[in-house]
Amino acid sequence: MQTGRIELNGFELSYILRDGQNNTKTPLLLLHGFSGSAKDWLFYLEQLPEDVTAVALDIIGHGESGHPDTPEYYRYDSIASQINLVLNKLGFQKVILLGYSMGGRAALAFANKFPQKTEDLILESTSFGIEDEQEKRERSLADERLVKLLTSEGIEKFFDYWFSLPLFATLKKLPGKQLAKIKNQRLQNSPTGLANILREFSQGKMPYYLSQPDKYQFPVLLITGELDEKYKALNKKYAKVLPHCKNIIVEGAGHNVHLEKPLEFINFTHEFLKSIWEEKWDSTG
Repeated sequence: MQTGRIELNGFELSYILRDGQNNTKTPLLLLHGFSGSAKDWLFYLEQLPEDVTAVALDIIGHGESGHPDTPEYYRYDSIASQINLVLNKLGFQKVILLGYSMGGRAALAFANKFPQKTEDLILESTSFGIEDEQEKRERSLADERLVKLLTSEGIEKFFDYWFSLPLFATLKKLPGKQLAKIKNQRLQNSPTGLANILREFSQGKMPYYLSQPDKYQFPVLLITGELDEKYKALNKKYAKVLPHCKNIIVEGAGHNVHLEKPLEFINFTHEFLKSIWEEKWDSTG
């Protein structure tokens, strides 16, 4: 593993690169969720086949990446362009994208702006956006309330609230030391970066990326936990309209499948990747 930094528009993006031997397979790009970092994927990078090159990126405002107080840098189109610049710097012509939650939305933004560079998508607990305009406005207002909580009460109280949300209830099943480590890592983020992401990368400001499902002329793997009722229902909806899609529901897991059931997550995604690399992908099941 090696770390690196790339300067863009006066700030830097940080990444972890796992340079595979021989590089015979399409490289993999890993995108973390809100308040996470590239380090969230170390367990996954370590399990990849030797000939796979992969990069885990600290999305702007997260981890070791910069956190400029420039709102437009945090918007969907800008983040897609930032990802593209990183891939260009690394010499990647095409990638397979794996994104969790917010990172999945970043993957969708990239895939829609740069479809010629997108070979496949793996989306864990990811929304394709909100179709109803009233619901979008309500989501923007809800995220603005989170911004006010973060900026007025501080990052510790913000995460006390964040981890109390029903969406993350199943995380409490993790061992105490592991959960404490996760929370502590989240506290290392910049409040400025997180506030800008919450406001500008809100699902309320997200394009509805499923308005033209036929645009996804490449395999898509959807993953969610059986206990995550909201995203389980969304994935069933998406799987019905995406032309080349496989939907996996992981038993005993909630929203954070890769944290709660890491072995199952690795097995399902590696099976998908192997089928892609060997050109034996099957969307049934």
